Amino acid sequence: MKLYVKEKAISVMDKFFVRDEDGKKKYEIKKKFGPSIGLKLHIFDMDGNELAYIKEKNISVKPKFRIYIDGEHTATITKKIVSLKPKYEVEELGWKIKGNIFEHNYKIVGDKGEAMNIHKGRFKLSDSFELEFSDKKHVLEALAVVLAIDCVMDEEEE
Repeated sequence: MKLYVKEKAISVMDKFFVRDEDGKKKYEIKKKFGPSIGLKLHIFDMDGNELAYIKEKNISVKPKFRIYIDGEHTATITKKIVSLKPKYEVEELGWKIKGNIFEHNYKIVGDKGEAMNIHKGRFKLSDSFELEFSDKKHVLEALAVVLAIDCVMDEEEE
């Protein structure tokens, strides 16, 4: 299964879509920001049902986001500050991020192997990055991780 997210959509738009291989809208992402709540991204299906949301923990030294699926806390994404290369961990799921985050060329790897690959879109939808899932079970969690990492990168660029 492959999904596509437009580059810079998170930093520029309050609302954008994640598309499938045929270019059809699969998920709608809505961004909210407030001084008291921090950044919050909502993931909706195309019928308008909220499937998940990602909430920034704004009282933290390191960038940290919490993922909620169906209103339940599922995982926490934390940026580890250990070297020049950023490192991320997805607590509760035991995932690690490996590869070049700046180039959108990385993998989400767990105890049972690779959960997702992300890289620049090829040919079709070339101004997008491509998410290729080897495990359809955790699509929402993996999408949320990618969105959170992209938010951290955008904040650091500003």
